[in-house]
Amino acid sequence: MKSRKTGLIILAAVIVFCVSFLVIGALYVPPAQRAATYGVTDKDKSALVVHNNTSEFYVLYVDVKGEITQKFAGLIARGEYKAYILPPGAYSLTVHYSDRSSLANLGFMEWYVDGVKLADFTVKKGRAVVFSLKGGDVKGMSYDPPTLEDNSREVNTDYD
Repeated sequence: MKSRKTGLIILAAVIVFCVSFLVIGALYVPPAQRAATYGVTDKDKSALVVHNNTSEFYVLYVDVKGEITQKFAGLIARGEYKAYILPPGAYSLTVHYSDRSSLANLGFMEWYVDGVKLADFTVKKGRAVVFSLKGGDVKGMSYDPPTLEDNSREVNTDYD
């Protein structure tokens, strides 16, 4: 009888430990998914992070439509990123890229590449959604467009 009682106590302790471990794991938010990682101090706001991980293109602007509609101007150079503060909600994203850092003052017959990548996303308060423009290639008058990848699930702490 005593060994049965001891076995039940041990089993209950193991179950409590496992459930606690699962709850704590579910509540943990990796640094790459926290808005605070990107300088957002208002806990009721979210962050949109756009990385330019290409070797050929510049991000000329970022346009979001949803809870707010806003065009975020400002160049994102190759290998850089920018974070934008947003209210939580559902959005459509447009990332405008080019092989030129500016489309102003182009000559009449000057060849350039310019395009957009689109994505939809939802972001919760205090969280960050992370997109990366990757790849692509420009060779003479032909090019392969870059891809826009949602990296929100990747755990990467290189953003500090």
